Amino acid sequence: MRKYLIRLLLPSTIIVFWHIAVTVELLPPSVSASPIMVFKTAISLLVNEDLALHTLLSFLRLTLGSTLGICLGLFLGLLAVTNKLFDSIFSPTIGFIAPIPAVVWLPFAVMVFGTGEVYKLFLPFFITFLLVYIQTLQGIKTVSNNYFEVARIYEKTKLEIARKVIVPAVLPSIFTGIKVALAIGWIAIFIVEFSSADPNRGGLGWYIADAREVGRIEDQFAGALVLGLVGYLTDKTIDVIQKRNLRWSKPPKVNSLTQ
Repeated sequence: MRKYLIRLLLPSTIIVFWHIAVTVELLPPSVSASPIMVFKTAISLLVNEDLALHTLLSFLRLTLGSTLGICLGLFLGLLAVTNKLFDSIFSPTIGFIAPIPAVVWLPFAVMVFGTGEVYKLFLPFFITFLLVYIQTLQGIKTVSNNYFEVARIYEKTKLEIARKVIVPAVLPSIFTGIKVALAIGWIAIFIVEFSSADPNRGGLGWYIADAREVGRIEDQFAGALVLGLVGYLTDKTIDVIQKRNLRWSKPPKVNSLTQ
């Protein structure tokens, strides 16, 4: 109980100061709303399925784009790990592209894909692919050569080495890449939906942009609240999957506040 109370301390403090700031009009009423009104609006919109449908649409875009990125990043990452020639050809280009902020690629994505669904899938796909590919290469560097020597002594094939040695070794790094990619992916989904605000395509980004445009302050804050909540739940879901698939991997000891 103490652990959960400590976790709630900061958000509770923020909500209290937020409510006070709105009540005494430290924040202009025209651009702010009380947390109570935001929570009520969010629940009402979710119950009436208005906000829930836009949230589901954004979630599906993120899931599809990220899944494609994970699959391609893992495949090419493992290929680079097992094939030095491919690594020499491909990795330097990835190393050059990776530091460039994702939003820089938006104009190029619009030129190539337009502003349809493919455009909205591209950014989460691209971000996830880069992070998973890089994390796969970084993860293999932590593997002791003893494992590879034992595999060679038992005359294991390259496929068996990849499946029994490399994949288990890089899984912790891959999960780290996936978590970071999904966190950034929610930002990317919001940006592409917000920048191409089209009521026929919807999404949380469009919903927040539309609420802002017509002055529905409570709806705007409610959309942002749901976006943060869904992003948090996505991160925790990956944590659960990681723990179930990496039971053999002992996590490092951390401060009691974060346990």
